[in-house]
Order: sequence, then structure tokens, then C-alpha cells
Amino acid sequence: MSIKNLPCRAAANGALNNPQQRAQQQPKIPMPTDTTLPEQLQNIVPDSKLVTDLQNLEFQIDTIMHEKKNKAKQFMLENQTVWLK
Repeated sequence: MSIKNLPCRAAANGALNNPQQRAQQQPKIPMPTDTTLPEQLQNIVPDSKLVTDLQNLEFQIDTIMHEKKNKAKQFMLENQTVWLK
């Protein structure tokens, strides 16, 4: 049996190549960085402020990296040249 013929859950659900169907069928699972600490835990754990600060810093870094990536893509699209031999 080849790899292409292996059964998979997506094929069984009918969401093979349609990203819209996949997005509708799969609920968004929050990433660990998307969650915040509960109020009760923040009061009990002394280092919870540090965790919150690190999460905020990570969000800022992710935002900057995303902006840089988009600027690089835009630059590459605007400055495409064709090299002839």
C-alpha cells in the first residue's frame, strides 16, 4: 500500500483539499501562549507576574517577526527581476 492510499481522518470526513471545509470542521485549539492565568492562580503563585510578562514579551516578538516577514515578502514581490543567460 502506498502512502497516497493510506486512510486518514481528513479523507473520512471529506475534507481533503478544501481549506474552508477544514477550518469549519476543526475547532481552534488555543495554544499555550494564547491562554492567561486565572486570577486565583495569580494570587497564589509568586512568579505568575513573570509568566504574564514573558507572555506579553513573546507576543510583541511574534508581532515584530510577522511584520518583518511581511515586509520581506513585499520587498521580494516589488523587486523581482528576471535574469537572462
